[in-house]
Amino acid sequence: MKRRRSPLKLFIRQPLTQAGEESLTIVEGVLRIVEEIGRFEYLTGNRAMSDQTFRENFEQRQGLPFNPVNFRRYRLSQLRHADAFLYIRTAMSESGAFEISYNVFAEPRAPMFFAVWRHAPIKTTLLRELEEVCDVTYREFEDPEELRSDLHDFFQRIAKDRYFAPRHGHWQNTRRSHCAREGFNLSVLGEANRAV
Repeated sequence: MKRRRSPLKLFIRQPLTQAGEESLTIVEGVLRIVEEIGRFEYLTGNRAMSDQTFRENFEQRQGLPFNPVNFRRYRLSQLRHADAFLYIRTAMSESGAFEISYNVFAEPRAPMFFAVWRHAPIKTTLLRELEEVCDVTYREFEDPEELRSDLHDFFQRIAKDRYFAPRHGHWQNTRRSHCAREGFNLSVLGEANRAV
């Protein structure tokens, strides 16, 4: 019996508190390309948000007051269900760094695509060169259209790996085979991944 393909569950991180008009325009451009690439289940929505809109959007969608505890619980709950993590960097985001760390070292270890706008480079040493500890793709861009091919290839690879991976522990197995294929040092992935 052929397994039916369901949409990839996509977790999106964009700058929220630091987002100005230029940032919103860039994020909208990236999200438009993602929408054109394929079918996704958007775990965190697919609208560009700003400091003024994300709190209100959270309260309307979740029916909860916006506060750090409720927002963190919501975001991490969504991240735990992610098949892929898209980080659109147009400004610094401390919350983004927190979610990346959670994804890399806790769960679900979803493959990440860093779309880094040229005018907002990653300066934090610990967020660069993460290939040793996770499945990550970095792409710098000026115009969102420059990302189209790389995003397409990333999502195609994730969908293929997800489709052909065993149902139980599929990301650990997929990640293991990806790391082996790429020559990554599996010992840095921890005991949990070696036990799979």
